[in-house]
Amino acid sequence: MMATKNERKEVSNELTMVDSGCTVHLVKDTSLLDPGSMNQASGSLRLSERKKIQNSVIGKRSMEVGEHRIQLQNLYYAEAVRQNLFSVKAVAAEGASVTLGEKEAYVTKGNLKINLSRGEDAWYLPK
Repeated sequence: MMATKNERKEVSNELTMVDSGCTVHLVKDTSLLDPGSMNQASGSLRLSERKKIQNSVIGKRSMEVGEHRIQLQNLYYAEAVRQNLFSVKAVAAEGASVTLGEKEAYVTKGNLKINLSRGEDAWYLPK
């Protein structure tokens, strides 16, 4: 996860849920991947519903999160997911820390801190 201060605004991102059980970032629409970053991935992914996705598309995504622009690496396209997923495990592997509490949650890496937004039943990346 790389981040910079926003230099320009863009169309708001579709809701992205923070998932502590997901091993990779998942998007349900290839239009959310940065143009030119998409490659065919070999192998398969197993979703929580026991569905298996063969030969998925993998790419990068630059997005506005609060007042920061971050770039997520190795996002997988999975049409079968109900919502975009931000993997705690994947950002932890890149050296970030994720704290999920009852009243507060955030992602930190170096001097960067992103406060997460509380939904009805989960934490989400802020728009």
